Amino acid sequence: MEMKIVHSEYGCEMAAIVRLQKLPEEKSADAQVFIKRCSACHAIPHPSRLNFHHWKDKIAVMKNKQMPVITAREKESVLSYIKTQSKKDVKTFNLRCGKCHIPPEAGELESEEWENLIVVLDGN
Repeated sequence: MEMKIVHSEYGCEMAAIVRLQKLPEEKSADAQVFIKRCSACHAIPHPSRLNFHHWKDKIAVMKNKQMPVITAREKESVLSYIKTQSKKDVKTFNLRCGKCHIPPEAGELESEEWENLIVVLDGN
């Protein structure tokens, strides 16, 4: 990890401790929009850390704050990248929670219920 000052073309300036990480398919057009528009003000987590619906909700919440507005096309690119790279269902549970928690049987929960459970356990 390292400390760096983040200067953004969108008016954000902050000191951040960041973990440099390689993002999947970071050369793709959608990944470049994700990097440019999200990391300009945030130390963004790896897209596989959260499920797609959680990311989508975060973007909706940011729209109502004093955040630089992203265009509809940029939002589509960001969501497309996240949808491709985000974790899903029991795989996410096993990756994020399974070391400490016993999962319900795979057939017991619907996809959205898995995602909600993961968000609660992850504290997000």
